[in-house]
Amino acid sequence: MKLSNLAVGLGALVIGSTLVACGGGSTANRGGGIGGTGVALSNNYSGVISGFGSIYVNGVRFNTDNSQFFVNGKLVNESALAMGMLVRVEGDAEGESGTANKVYFDAGIKGPVSGNIQIVGRNQIMIPVMGVTAVVDSQATEFAEVTFEQLQQNADLLKPGSMIELSGFYNAQGQFQVSYFELEAAPFVANVSEVQMIGNVTNLSDTQFSLVVSDGVAPFTISLATANSDGELAEGERVKVEGTLNTIDSQDILALEIDSLTPSEQQEVELQGLISALDSQTSFTLNGITVDASAVQLESELSVDLLVEVEGVMVNKVLVAESIEVLRRKDEQEVSLSTRVESVDLDAQTLSLSAFGQPISVVVNKRTKWDDDRDDVRRFNLEDIAVGDYLELDLFESDSQWVAEEVEREESEADVMLEVELASAHLDAANQQVNVAGFTLSLTAETDIEGGMSVADFFTKAAQLDEVVLIDTNGDQQIDKILLDD
Repeated sequence: MKLSNLAVGLGALVIGSTLVACGGGSTANRGGGIGGTGVALSNNYSGVISGFGSIYVNGVRFNTDNSQFFVNGKLVNESALAMGMLVRVEGDAEGESGTANKVYFDAGIKGPVSGNIQIVGRNQIMIPVMGVTAVVDSQATEFAEVTFEQLQQNADLLKPGSMIELSGFYNAQGQFQVSYFELEAAPFVANVSEVQMIGNVTNLSDTQFSLVVSDGVAPFTISLATANSDGELAEGERVKVEGTLNTIDSQDILALEIDSLTPSEQQEVELQGLISALDSQTSFTLNGITVDASAVQLESELSVDLLVEVEGVMVNKVLVAESIEVLRRKDEQEVSLSTRVESVDLDAQTLSLSAFGQPISVVVNKRTKWDDDRDDVRRFNLEDIAVGDYLELDLFESDSQWVAEEVEREESEADVMLEVELASAHLDAANQQVNVAGFTLSLTAETDIEGGMSVADFFTKAAQLDEVVLIDTNGDQQIDKILLDD
């Protein structure tokens, strides 16, 4: 069987003959631009869109002013790209700067909602799509033309048959964790609407094959009767399949086009994603590719759902790792903070903030995502932030400092809000205080706790909740209101 042998991006996969070294630990640089990972093969790079105006790949800043942009194979303007998309870049770089000639985006999943959605707490929606459970998160997912709140409040937007387009990674449970979500205007039409999936070829015959997208997901059956083909299709090949379905819940795809995503033998590869299966500390699966880590000296123990970046060489369709970097450790505390800016230091790349009457310093870097909901500045970054701006920041603690994973400027509000998962160690019931994220926060009998919960019950139950939102509504440095997520 032949297939279209296109150099399509595989999530955050990068293939190359020249390997570019990673920077730093779990606080590796992020920044305004298309942030992510990359190495060069005929000047090809890959990464996640975290802002616009520049592309950051392993600390290299690519200018995109004169680039061509392609979305699902179509030539588009830069405005068609969006935050959260996983992209592939062609360009040239020297040192820490470069120029992007072409930027490509291809959806990881495109298809119809196949059943009823499940709303999980305030922050997540589980969406069945073509046999896969997609996890949309209010903080981790970027949305196009719709908000998380609209999806949560209007069930008709995600009713069965609604067409959605997703980018992201599979986790160890076979769920697709969505980094980019797009709701298409037209609903599903049997045998007409185009769907798209990425996976590995198994059980190959002259007429069909099985497509394995992840452990925990039933394989798709791919019919080759009408497939556009121009290249060799082999057992174990990683491919993108475009085609049609005859029902919304079918996993039988009539292929129209099949594109190869498998790196060539002996090519250098850099791959970023979640460890979806862990056979041992020397063998695991990342974005559908088997990684041999036997030659790597690990700094810490690997586990499933750990966000890592692997550099190595492809040998017999296995990525033989030369280095493994953990980008996010599970023990790193994560919080979401909404408050006003006290000062901006462009040289130090820091923001000084005040919350609950206490100071907090936040570091931004080349992996920080930037979004401007207030003025809709597309090329938004640290230089656009002014004293007094109201920001929502997703932060994680690393090496005793707070690092901004995302900075979002919003309309001005009076409330200071801290969203966090509490553990028993954070709770001081005797003094009616919460000690978390460097803050010491006091509750009083007047604190309004969601559901009418008493302060005593809060201290008893808080550690069992998924997250809580602590709100100071009047600047008195006390917790005036608490929202619960169980």
